[in-house]
Amino acid sequence: MQEILKSEIINTEKSRYNLELIKAANGLFYVSIGQSIFVHQLDTIESNIRIRPSDLDEIIQILVSYQSEIRKNHPRKRVFTDFRKKELINKYLNKCLEIETLAVQFDCSVNEIKQIFFENNIAVTSNSIAKDKPVRRRFWRRKRSE
Repeated sequence: MQEILKSEIINTEKSRYNLELIKAANGLFYVSIGQSIFVHQLDTIESNIRIRPSDLDEIIQILVSYQSEIRKNHPRKRVFTDFRKKELINKYLNKCLEIETLAVQFDCSVNEIKQIFFENNIAVTSNSIAKDKPVRRRFWRRKRSE
């Protein structure tokens, strides 16, 4: 019998990844990675692999090197997960951060953030006060009667 110690789910646009840390009946640990690819509305293709802990370090190093190579040669549009979208919206609404600041924190463009806000029906406003013209205040004095 196996026991699932930890489990994480990553939802993307076209698939779902299920990462699990499993303790087998013989006391050994494994990492299980499952992928469900959404082909059509009701059809999915599922695959699952198990990785021994002794092989995990080498696999991670290879994947990191692949990732850096892919980023150099093929920059791609960033896809936000549901968790990152919620985090972005939370920082905008609750912490009142400007869109430019969020773009730097989340390593994306301002237009991508505005698109996420538009999809979630959030109004985009400016937090800064225009400093083009100072406010003119007129002080009225009464004329002295002589």
